[in-house]
Amino acid sequence: MSLAGGSSDYKSFYSRHGSLLVGFTINRYVYVALKKNEDIFGPKHRIAYSNIELVDSIDAIQNPGVRGPLQYFNVQDGVSIHIVSDLPKQAGIGSSSALCVALCKAIDIYQNGRETLSKKELAKIAIHIERDMLEEKGGLQDQIWSSYGGPNSIEIEKDGNFKVRPLHVSEEFLEQLRDRIIFAHIGNGRPSFSLAAAHDNDSSISIKQQIKRLSELTLQAFESEIYQK
Repeated sequence: MSLAGGSSDYKSFYSRHGSLLVGFTINRYVYVALKKNEDIFGPKHRIAYSNIELVDSIDAIQNPGVRGPLQYFNVQDGVSIHIVSDLPKQAGIGSSSALCVALCKAIDIYQNGRETLSKKELAKIAIHIERDMLEEKGGLQDQIWSSYGGPNSIEIEKDGNFKVRPLHVSEEFLEQLRDRIIFAHIGNGRPSFSLAAAHDNDSSISIKQQIKRLSELTLQAFESEIYQK
């Protein structure tokens, strides 16, 4: 959940002006269970989410959030994957990127027997899968926050490298912030990729410059909380 800086994390903007985002994650999750598929008489792969896909080829998987990570890691085994999410799809809070990060982490553990990827490596891989391999429109923040968690600021440099810094605020301040934030599900999904494509152009640059400035002011406001004890 970005408080400030949203949409300035698109390559068309940060590659020229850099980006700064301030926000946090919430305690709602995507759960991924991955194991070798032992069903030798059925299709090679079994993917269960809101639908069930039974396919013999990774390329035939319809869900891009599953297909992309399996292709990236070149998974050769037949696998059974079960996905459960606390929130519905197209809720506008980065659930697709959370799935991508979670599945990348699960595959890493499956292939190596332990976690070998850092938070930054996970985020970079998820960004590459969604933005380059799948060519889905959008920014970088969802993958980064899904990998790191917590209340953070994210600084994106012009070359796409990013730095994640925890917001050094008191627990009392965070409690006050939580008490003043309300999430409401309006019952409809939002087509995030088409919305992203709609403003990923030069005509929105001046507005995004204002958004970046507001993000800088927001970060200053958070940092000043440290000195108000």
